[in-house]
Amino acid sequence: MPKETFVKLPEEKKDKIIKAAKKEFARVPFEQTSIKNIVEDADIARGSFYQYFESKEDLLRVYFKYTF
Repeated sequence: MPKETFVKLPEEKKDKIIKAAKKEFARVPFEQTSIKNIVEDADIARGSFYQYFESKEDLLRVYFKYTF
């Protein structure tokens, strides 16, 4: 599950992060996905990523929740 800091984000910012994750997850197999690419595309700091999620796997779970 995402951290409370992600849950409290404005919907627009959450959407931007989820869209960046979708783009990266579609680009390469999951094992090759890059947090660096996701944070750059979402225009957030790498440290912010870890304020929102425990790991890349955590983001994947959130992505599925928001997408399906």
